[in-house]
This record gives sequence, C-alpha cells and structure tokens, in this order.
Amino acid sequence: MRISRHAVLTSMALMLFSGARADTLYGILPDTDQLVVIDQDTGTLTVVGSIGVDVAEPDIAVLDGVLWAADDHHCPTICSAFHTDLLAINLNSGALLCSRRVTYQGLDVAAEGLTAQGGQLKISFDESNPSQGNSHLLGGVSPFDGTISDELDYHGICSTAEFCEDLDALATSPSETVYSFNVWGEPFRRYSDLYCLGINPQSYTWQPPSFGSPSNQLGFNDFAFTNARMFATDIFPDPSYQLCELDPVSFQLLSCHPYHPNVYVEGLGAVGPPDSLFTLTIVEAGESDALLSWGTHATATSYDVVQGDLGTLRSTGGDYSQATTGCIGDDYPGSSSIAGGTPSVGEGYWYLVRGNPCGTWDSGTPSQVGTRDPGISSSPNSCQ
Repeated sequence: MRISRHAVLTSMALMLFSGARADTLYGILPDTDQLVVIDQDTGTLTVVGSIGVDVAEPDIAVLDGVLWAADDHHCPTICSAFHTDLLAINLNSGALLCSRRVTYQGLDVAAEGLTAQGGQLKISFDESNPSQGNSHLLGGVSPFDGTISDELDYHGICSTAEFCEDLDALATSPSETVYSFNVWGEPFRRYSDLYCLGINPQSYTWQPPSFGSPSNQLGFNDFAFTNARMFATDIFPDPSYQLCELDPVSFQLLSCHPYHPNVYVEGLGAVGPPDSLFTLTIVEAGESDALLSWGTHATATSYDVVQGDLGTLRSTGGDYSQATTGCIGDDYPGSSSIAGGTPSVGEGYWYLVRGNPCGTWDSGTPSQVGTRDPGISSSPNSCQ
C-alpha cells in the first residue's frame, strides 16, 4: 500500500491539542515563577520549568493543551493602577508562549478567577469605571486579544450580599458547572474563610443552596477539579503550605498534605474535563503526495504545519532543529493541506500542527520527554 510510505509519529500528531491526562494537577510558584505538577496524594511538587516572567497573583486554567493564567497586578493601596495579563504557558516546558493585556470596554481590570468551560475561557474581575464606579463582573475573555465580553454583574443577583464582594477563584467541574470560592475576612481576605457558590453554566445565576465554608482554619485561595476529586491550595503557612482535598459534592474538608518542598503555591488548575482530541490524519493524494487534515480549536485562528525526517530525528536523539525539513503551511487559515514528496523505502516523514496565536508544537502530556518548541523554532526550515 502506498500509504505506508507516508510514515508519521502518530503519538505526536494525535495528541497535539488533547491536553494532559485528565487527572494532572498544576500550580504556579510565584516566588520562583515556575510551573509545577502536584502529586494529588502526597503534595509533592515536580517543577515543569520556568515561565520566564514575573507572575504575581495568578489563577489558572487548561484549555486546548495550553495552560492559561490570569495574572493580576495590584498596586499596594487603593488606586487605579492595576491590570491583568492573560498568559499562555507551555504545559511541557513551563515557558511563556504569549501574553495579552486583559481589558473590558477599553479599561484595565483586576482579575479574580479564571476557568475553562465549554471550550472558552471565563474570567471574574473587578473594573473601575469613573462614570459607573466599581463593578464585580463575570465574562468570557478572548485568548486572541484579551478583551472581555458577555459580562454579567453577579453582585446584583447574588442572594447573600455578605459574600458577594468577589468571585476570588473559579473552577469547572467534570459536569461543566462553574463554581467559585469567595474568600473574605480581615485584614486580608485570602487569609480567612471561604464561601462557595455554584453557577449555572448557561445563565450564570446562583444555584441554591449555598455550600458554606469547608473550613475556617485554613487560607485557601484557589481550587480545581480533576476527574472525580476536588483540591484547594492553602497559602497560610501554619504550620506549612498545604494541598487539601475537599468532597466534590458537599465541599467539606477531607484531608491535607504539606507541599514538598514547603513552598507557596499560588494558582491551581487541572485539565479535566479532558479536551477534545486535535487529530491529524493522513491519506494518499496521488502517487507522491499526502493529504493532511486536522481538527480545529476555538483558541486558534490559523495553523502552522511542519514536516521532518524520522531517521534524522532518531539518529540525533530527538533534535528537532536538525530533523525539521520544511514548512507545509505558515499561518494557514484552513484545516487541510497537501504534503509533497515520498520517503524512500525504510525511511519516513513526521508531521506536526500547531494553532496560532499562542500555539505550541508540544503535546501537553506528561509522557512527552522534553519540549519540541525550541528545536523546531530554531530550524531554518521551520515556519517563521
């Protein structure tokens, strides 16, 4: 069969945008600006890599195989000098892919929470409009330019005004319901009690009943769902920073494990529910060509497609700077393309696709060894 001549690394292509395992839990260390994977049963932290920029107060979510962080930059006193950056971070290397200034109606905002729901990024935020005063809002945020739309003033519909100041953290359950922790207390809200409310994913109205506080002894500031579990990060070091598990139905505290090493973890996010597979399929197109077709994602407006030599990739120990042989599509708007050429007997080609903007050649899976991005980007044959 001719199709056998167009050999590919299917593990790369099929998992490009599939995201990491649905039970992978991530966090950010703001003191060192590093992305970490968190062991759910022991609290052990494994460093993925350095983000490369100062990350102050992030809330994170995983969408389309990329970790997104809403990084809030507050000034130390009440003032208008705050803003939020939306960061796209490589799950395999921890490196920053791109950054967007988050705005609402042309103004800077102070982000509170970030989550992924229904293939979109949702953000809770405060905005200060001189003509309208302060508002506490929830809306969709664009990964392309950081603008917020479809906003809802949740403060006006909240049933219990005492707990309605902010949606300090957001997370989406496996059933695609968005939940929020509202952290409150004096003198610093994040060091006190928590309140959790369910939000209807269609209308964003509060779902009764209110769930109350998991604990008034811990300083949770973020939480996340995996497949069947729920976790929160305790940022009050008494006696240590901790990863705590909550019951995903009652929200009551189940157990806590000190982080190893004992460091401050800000932001907590998981992949679940898993993203749809971003598949790359290859079929023959004539005597010497192959038709490449791939799925699309909401966070991509165009695609880059590269081709490489399997023999070189193997002989160099995975050096993509040498193994990349050509750019099939550069900033290509479609979802299929023709790849020319036929490998000789015993040889083969590999193909990879990434979305733009903020795309990566990596799979987003912990099983991938190293990162492909630097090698492919440095190849003179890559898409520019």
